[in-house]
Amino acid sequence: MMSIKSKNRLGQIFAISTFAFISIFSSSVNGQQGGGMGMRGSSTAQPALLQVGAVQKELGLSGDQIKDAKKLGDEYQGEIQKRLAKMGFDPMALQDLPPEERFAKFREMAQAGTRVAQETERGFRTKLDLLLEPNQNKRLGEIQIQALGVGALRVQDVSMKLGLSRAQRDELEKMEADSRQAMTARFQQGGGGGAPGGGAPGGDFAKTMREAREAQEAKMMAVLNDKQKQDFTTMKGKPFDLTALRPMGGGAGGQNRPASTKD
Repeated sequence: MMSIKSKNRLGQIFAISTFAFISIFSSSVNGQQGGGMGMRGSSTAQPALLQVGAVQKELGLSGDQIKDAKKLGDEYQGEIQKRLAKMGFDPMALQDLPPEERFAKFREMAQAGTRVAQETERGFRTKLDLLLEPNQNKRLGEIQIQALGVGALRVQDVSMKLGLSRAQRDELEKMEADSRQAMTARFQQGGGGGAPGGGAPGGDFAKTMREAREAQEAKMMAVLNDKQKQDFTTMKGKPFDLTALRPMGGGAGGQNRPASTKD
């Protein structure tokens, strides 16, 4: 008979793997990972980007700014966690669900997490404006658009600056919804290696997701006219090495430690 301690340990492992899977799935269904496709969710929010040493160096943050950015990042993550908890976001409650129902909840959580991250970030705009110099703020926005990739077209501020019409916005929204549905169907048909409790997504599924993302990117960019495409490229600014944003173990920041806090 399994001890209470062992059950608690398994529960912790399940919760961690669930959050990891939700992050992967959220990136996948929204066309948001690597190679210009970008990432999505709280990891590409500006308060989170400011925690990355390479971003801090690119912006030329002072020691005091880095310390304040750390406080802002903690506050941002705390606000997200509080809002998700109010929504009943509880991965531990999923471990006893049937696989299909569990996966549907994964998708629901991924979408909710992305939405909450974006809404919470908007509430931190004023604090970011106070923390950063205008040129730093501008560059941070450019890096964020690069990280989001084509998914940035669905961000309100970006779509407004590009002058997307209502018809264009509706078409992009439909494409995103269709992509989520198609990705869900592929997974449920056995396109991957399972979900937490049944294994992480396998190589074949990762390849399928990558190919789907590439096709999705082309379709979404085709919605823009030539001027909007040019403006979108300009909004990205000079290229930034996005590999610096990818965790390489050791927690949320991976090997991307904050820059020195010395002035």
